[in-house]
Amino acid sequence: MSNPIEFTLQFRHSSREHLQEVQAYAQERWNVAEGKLGIISRAMALLEKMGMRSSCGEDRAFNFGGIVNEGQVFVLPATTRVNQDLGGLHITGKDGVLADVLSKFPELSIQGDFRDRYGVGTVHQTEQKYRYDKQDGGETIADGHV
Repeated sequence: MSNPIEFTLQFRHSSREHLQEVQAYAQERWNVAEGKLGIISRAMALLEKMGMRSSCGEDRAFNFGGIVNEGQVFVLPATTRVNQDLGGLHITGKDGVLADVLSKFPELSIQGDFRDRYGVGTVHQTEQKYRYDKQDGGETIADGHV
């Protein structure tokens, strides 16, 4: 069953250069995970420059914004949309892209939000949690899919 999820994330660190390294590493690891190497990656880059999307599925790499200074910390914003079903690339969780990034950059702070067909929630480091409108705070079917 398909479950496309839209993520809006913020990578935080005290060093702008460190966030630049995070960005380069995350993009490289995503491309390796998706098999976007060699001629395939060049073809996809050309399609994107022309304003077209490839037909390789709906998963796409992070779209990074510019690094901004927020006082004592620098923030690198990123968005992505992935299909976290059994066969899709995962962003969150112990085997997800964020866990891989944090294994290389453990002092990094990652916060954000996500939206899917089950609802909306927050991301903290590698975990995603659904927000509830109900007062009882009980779990929903979506919690079993995280």
